[in-house]
Amino acid sequence: VPPGEVEVTRVSVDGRGAVAEVGYAIDGREHSATLRLRRDEGPLDAVFHRWLVVDGIGSLLLGEVPEQITVNGEPVAAYDAQGPRILPALPGSYQVGVPDEDPLWEPRSVAAQVEPQGSTEVSVPLAARPAVREEIDRQVAQRLDDCAASTELVPPGCPFGYAVFGSAEEVRWRIAEYPRLQLTPGRELGEMVIVVGTSAEGRAVISGTRRFVGEFEQPVPFPVSGIVTVAGDAILFQPDW
Repeated sequence: VPPGEVEVTRVSVDGRGAVAEVGYAIDGREHSATLRLRRDEGPLDAVFHRWLVVDGIGSLLLGEVPEQITVNGEPVAAYDAQGPRILPALPGSYQVGVPDEDPLWEPRSVAAQVEPQGSTEVSVPLAARPAVREEIDRQVAQRLDDCAASTELVPPGCPFGYAVFGSAEEVRWRIAEYPRLQLTPGRELGEMVIVVGTSAEGRAVISGTRRFVGEFEQPVPFPVSGIVTVAGDAILFQPDW
């Protein structure tokens, strides 16, 4: 939305340069700015006396946003080699959002106002799509179920184990309670990912028989962690335990 109710309150001219003080409104909020101007150097200047605004551009400083965003509905790349981009923008009100087709994040947008010569920081709160969360829960549970099928005290490549001196026989694992996952945005190797953490630990139970001890059963609490990436149409959970 461009500025409205524009009013030039004062102008001072010095040769082919000038300074103008202006008032305007964006989304009903009043603003003011001091703008530098210069005379146009083109051939029509002698007839039309055109003045050009020198420093009327502002910028959007992108913070936490996905790889691709929309600005007023138009797709824009949000990152370059240095990280989140700084987008030049004319004064006005903008809607910065997550595209509908983003594979990880729910579509949503935030409003950002840009003033002449001003920089506006903008981040879009990112939340995983419900279907993505369900898929992550499924993949984590599948890995835990595979770990629970182990007959070893410390199952390899698993987030839980029962390290004790000596050996055990008839070792069995079961998942008594799956962990509650916490999903947050992050960046790994230059791409936006979902970082998986634990808001409530899970609980595995090991049972078996130990020499000189006999039968035993022991609960083992455990957290999980990892990242989630996209490969084509697939959502991939990569554990880091």
